[in-house]
Parts: sequence; C-alpha cells; structure tokens
Amino acid sequence: MRFLLLFVFFCSSFVKAEDIISKDLERLMSEKQGPYKVWVFFRDKGFTSKASEQRALEALEQTYNPRALKRRTLRSDLYLRTGKKMHTRDLPVSTRYILEVEKAGGTLARRSNWLNAISVWADKKAVRTMASLDCIQSIKPVARGRRKMPIPSEPSSSKPARSMDYGRSGTQLEQINLINLHDEGYTGEGVVIGVLDTGFKRTHEAFSLPGHEVEVLAEYDFVNNDANTAPEPGDDGAQHHHGTYILGCIGSYLPGEMIGGAPDASFILCKTEDTTGEYQAEEDNYVAGVEFAELNGADIITASLGYIDWYTQADLDGLTAVTTIAVNAAIDNGMHFCNAAGNEYHDSDPTTSSIIAPADAFKVITCGAVTSSGAITSFSSDGPTADGRLKPEILALGSSTITVSPFNDSNYTTVDGTSLSTPLIAAAVACLIQAHPEWTVDEMRDAIFHTASDYVANGEPDPLFVRGYGIMNAFGAIQDCNDNQIPDVIEIANGTETDCQGNSILDVCEILAGDEEDCNLNGLPDSCDLTPPSLLLQDDLPATQGWIEIASTGSPLDLGDDQEISVSIPFTNLIFPTGQAIVANNGGVGFSTGTDLSHSNESIPSESAFNGTQALLPFWDDLDSDTGNVFVETRGTEPNRNWIVQWDDRPHYNGDDVLNGNEITFQIQVYESPINNIWAQILYEDTDFQNPTNDFGASASVGYQKDETSGHQYAFNQAVITPSTILSLVFDDPPFSSDENGNGIPDECENVCLGDLNEDDTVDESDFLVALPMWKIDPKMDLNRDQTVDLRDYLLLRESFGPCE
Repeated sequence: MRFLLLFVFFCSSFVKAEDIISKDLERLMSEKQGPYKVWVFFRDKGFTSKASEQRALEALEQTYNPRALKRRTLRSDLYLRTGKKMHTRDLPVSTRYILEVEKAGGTLARRSNWLNAISVWADKKAVRTMASLDCIQSIKPVARGRRKMPIPSEPSSSKPARSMDYGRSGTQLEQINLINLHDEGYTGEGVVIGVLDTGFKRTHEAFSLPGHEVEVLAEYDFVNNDANTAPEPGDDGAQHHHGTYILGCIGSYLPGEMIGGAPDASFILCKTEDTTGEYQAEEDNYVAGVEFAELNGADIITASLGYIDWYTQADLDGLTAVTTIAVNAAIDNGMHFCNAAGNEYHDSDPTTSSIIAPADAFKVITCGAVTSSGAITSFSSDGPTADGRLKPEILALGSSTITVSPFNDSNYTTVDGTSLSTPLIAAAVACLIQAHPEWTVDEMRDAIFHTASDYVANGEPDPLFVRGYGIMNAFGAIQDCNDNQIPDVIEIANGTETDCQGNSILDVCEILAGDEEDCNLNGLPDSCDLTPPSLLLQDDLPATQGWIEIASTGSPLDLGDDQEISVSIPFTNLIFPTGQAIVANNGGVGFSTGTDLSHSNESIPSESAFNGTQALLPFWDDLDSDTGNVFVETRGTEPNRNWIVQWDDRPHYNGDDVLNGNEITFQIQVYESPINNIWAQILYEDTDFQNPTNDFGASASVGYQKDETSGHQYAFNQAVITPSTILSLVFDDPPFSSDENGNGIPDECENVCLGDLNEDDTVDESDFLVALPMWKIDPKMDLNRDQTVDLRDYLLLRESFGPCE
C-alpha cells in the first residue's frame, strides 16, 4: 500500500506522453517554434489521505477572507447544498508538483487553485518531458484572444435634465430603469465589484470628486506582476483605455457631468490584458484575476473579455473552455458574474452562433448590446451555446455609450461594443445585490430575466438567440408594491395581477394608495373600467371568408422596391375612419397620415412604420418587386364589403430576378362591418423564401399598430408565420362599465345609495338587518371606501339613516 501511495502522489515518469498532450498543442508545436505558453493540469492536490486534505480545508477556512466567507454562506451553491464553505478546489496547487514541472523545463507563469493547474512557458522538449509525469492529467495551449477594440466617438455634450443630475449618463441608465432603483436608495453601497480589464486611469474628475473618490479595496497587475493597475512606465500608451471606459460606466460620480450605474460601490481591479501583443488577452491571466477577486471578497465580477483561439463554437458547451470552468467555479462560490457576449455579429439563424468564452458558462449573465432605440446592434454576438442554452440573456446600451475619456481628465466620450453594455448591467446587478444580498445566483437571474423587456412583452425569450430576455429593467426586478415577495412585473406578466394603466404598478396598489378610485370594487381603477377596448391580433379564430384569390381580378398597384401608394377604401367604420390607405411593398398598410414603411423592420409599435400612425402589418420585411405584384380589390355589397390587399409572389430583397418558388404570398381582408366581432383578417398562402434567414417571418414584424406608443405585436423576427396562420383583428375585453354622461364615473356607481341594501330608497333599520350576514365586500356596504366591509362600515350605516337622494 505504501508503494501505491508513492506511485499516486509523487510525479514519476510512467505515463504515455501522447495521452497527455492535446491535439491543439501537438499542432501548435508542429507549426511554430517555441517556447509555448501551456496549461498543465494535475490529477490531484497531492495529499496522501482524505484526513490530511480535510485538515487543510479546515485550516484554509480559518485564514480565508471573512467577506468572501460571508458571501459563500449567503449565496454559495456548495454551502446551500452541503453546509460547507470550502471546496477541494480552494486548496492550493501542490508545491511538489510545481517543482517537478520546473525540473522538467517549464517556467511558471500562473497558478490556479480552482483548475488545479499552472500555466508555464516551455519548449517542445520540456512539454514532452512534463507529459511523462504521472501527476499530470493533461497539457494544452493557453487560449488567447484578439479584442475588437471599441471605437470612441467625439465627446458628448448632451446633458438631459433629470430629477437627479446624471448629466450625460442619464439616458443609458434610464433605458435599464436603474435611476428608479437609485431613487430607492440602492446605489451599490456596501457591494464590491471585481473588474477584469486592461488597466485603469483613476485621475479623471468623475473618479476623484472630494469626498466621493472611487474606492479600490484591492488591485493587481497580472501583466507586470505588481499591485498597480494604473498607467505605469513601460505601458503601451493605450494600455489603460478600455479598462477606464468600463470603470467609468460603473463607478463615476460627478453630478451634472456623469454618474455611473453603481456610484457607491467599491472595487477590486485586475489588469489582465496586455495591449502590446498580437494577442491582447490570455486566459491564464483571466483565471488568475477571477480567483484574486473572489479571494478578496468581491460580490460580482464584470469582464468584457473573451477567448476563442483553440476553441470552436462546438466547444462552447459550458464545460470545455478554461475561462468558462473558472467562471462556473466562481459562481458556485456565490459570486454573480457578468460577461460580454462578444462583438462577432449575429444572424437570424437560430442554429448558428458567434459568442465567445466564457459567455457560455452555465450561470454567467451574458450581455448583449442595443441602440438607444432598443434595437439590437449589428455587432452583438448571438447564441445558442453548443448544448442549446440561451445566450445572450440580457441587454443594455452598447452603441454610443457614455463614459469617461481616458485621454483627458475632464472630457467624456461615447464608445460602442458589448464591452460597454456589460458594465451597465453589472452596475444594475450590484445595486440589486445591495437591495437583496440574500438572493442566490439563480434568484438574481430569475429576477432580471423575467422582468426584462422582451420577456414581459412576449412571455418568452427570443427564439433566435439574439436578444435573450430583452433590455434589463433594474427597478422592475425589485418592485413589489403588495409585499408578497413576487416582483410586480412578474405578476403582471403571468396575469395574477392587472396593470390596466400600463405603468408597471399593480392596479390594486394604486387603488389602496388612493391614487385611483374603484367605486364598483372590481379591482380595476374606474378610469380603466371606462377605457375603450384595445385591438389585438388573435390566432385561434377560423377564417371568416377564407382565402380570396385576387391576383387575376384585382387592380395591380405596380409597386417598386420600397415604394408605397395611396389608395381609397370604399367605406369607413369605427376602426378605419379615414377611407384612405397607404399600401407599401414592404408588407404593410397605413390607415392615417403616415407615408413611409421602412425596408428595415422594427418591433411594433415603431415610428419607422408609417411615421408611427395606424397600420396593419401582415409581413413587414424588406420585400422586393422583381416578381409578382401587389393587388387591391373590393368584394361584396354595402354594408358588408370586404376590402382586400394581396402581396402576390413577392421575393425578399436578395437579387432574385426570376420566379422560382422563392417568393411569398399573403393578403389582408378589411371588413366594412365586423364578422363575428372580427374587423380584419390576415391570411397566408406561402411564407417560405427557401432561406432560413427570412423564412416564415424570421426577419419580419407582424402586428397591428394604433400609434407610435401602442398596438399589438404578434411576432418580431420569429419564424412562426405559416400558411395555416390566420390572424384576426378583434377587440380585447370590452369595457367593464359605461359612462353615458361622460363624467368619468361608471354608470353602475351613479346614483348609488350607499347602505340601501334592500333597495327601498331609504337607509333604515331594515338595511341594518340585511347587512348583518353580509360580511363580504359589497359596493353598497363599503361605506368608507377602504375596499373592506368591516365594523366601521356598520357604524357608518347607523349614521346614514334617512331617505336616498
């Protein structure tokens, strides 16, 4: 047994090298001269027994950072599962093993406790010698990455007015509803944010306001191996630029100029990228930075870095890339983690992806980028991961994002990239950590994902793996006006509570606060009882008249590419009162004063659709005019006429000049009088361009637009429109109440004699007898209008005796 222990725990040369050296490293050594920077992974931690390993864990816990231990106790999956704060991965790499590697010719660069690995510089001979040691599990190259550096724009001078003077940064914080979270007192105070980047110049005026200087608790330069992440002699002139951009988005504070997303947070700064080399980022520095931030007590890490060298999209499965494994370990220790999705562009094909490691980690918050209008940026990378998981997951501004200038201590600039959306999201998460330090990683993810814009609007994330759950709603993640521990936005989304005003405040809360009246006690504000119903497109109703072919009988409009034409509708009605329409080749009809339908579709409602006026959009896409035509025709007689527009054999804009089956056909039918409460229908004959990027609505918007702020979007860039799809324009639920005299009071509440329970036009003893068994909410018995029938109402009943007026 003693011989076996020595065999297992001391490095000996009994292993076949070809089983240890990765194929990528073999290829690298065959193509280039060394030395090579490689990972050396060990089989174990070098302990001779479980008892000695346990003693080491207990000793480590006694000396570990108290703040890190507190975070693990609050949020660590390991602690929640087992009650243990420390894991074998926290133990240091065996010193004996490191010495054996150095004897074999390796020069130590980094060590990672969590990976049980070291990175070393080694030539070909040293690699093969190391591979023969039985304590080594594998050797592979250190992955590297070239950053697509963001390009700063001219300094911005825009300073929109705010209740708090955020200066230039107000718009990007408002977009993710972070200012409302600040107003609740959550500004990141007491939260520690780890930042991994190129270096940080902290002399800018927004970092050095007296009494509010940016607070750095710990820092380390993994490029120069010193404790200074600021610019220093020997650094490239641009070394600190990117990191300064990132820190500015989070920690800046100069009212009137710029306020970051978490201005009261503290920081752990890690300089992990060398901008002078061909490859600016090396994953061993990233891993070392993650472990450094965790050891020093960070609550959250944000990184705008990524690695793809030596990896393919097939490797991005949450288990393979070294940085991904390190991020998984950090998250298992209770850390929240935000990483950029990447700037590798995207398409509308859900089977392809362009994300970077470690954006594929299982519970990392993977961040994409949008413009100020909420549209996805062209460069934002898409998923899914190799194992089919949704990435990216959440969005913030990554186009013309305001931040501090690294060139001048009093200037500001705008920068593009998922690098910039990521710190905005991280700042919001930091503020949420302050609000809910007890939230686990899973609880945080649930809160921010299920309150994000697209999920709230559609009830699901983007099936194309481009937008994820949508734009973050930081305040929505904690808003809970009825104190039931469920964020209000989630209750509204799943229908357990109503928000008839559309202001993300539960109706019941507005009523109880006295902001709205509810005279009939139906749980809705009176103003909503009287609101005219909205129109929506419903997909579960049968065709009223079926497909009516008009290509051979209708009037051809001869529309060219991106053209529109004004036509008359031979009738008017409640829904379409103008008698005029603008028919657009790009798959839509406007019914008001709007004149243009852009070739570039957007979510509905949109100012790009007939200038934000009333429109029916059966298939808003970039349709061409090389084949087919658009026809219009009226069928039937007054008052039951049917006005039909048919887009017949229209191709997508792709240079296709011949009719070859790559075209689509669809029509709208607008009814003079509603048929079974249906005012219009959209029918489809063919929606297959034979191109997955565009087929079945994958690049189209489908919906009804009332105006620039309201309407009903049925689908946006979703491949869900088939020949069997029938969309019916119908009223949503009708108004609960009428208001014939127009005084804003529901008719059922007019002339109500409170207390007249037996309806004899007098409040007297007989009503009191009726009231005794009515221990329930009743409009006539809630005399003090507090939404509850109780003893106070019975006392008021006594005081109300007399004839009804």
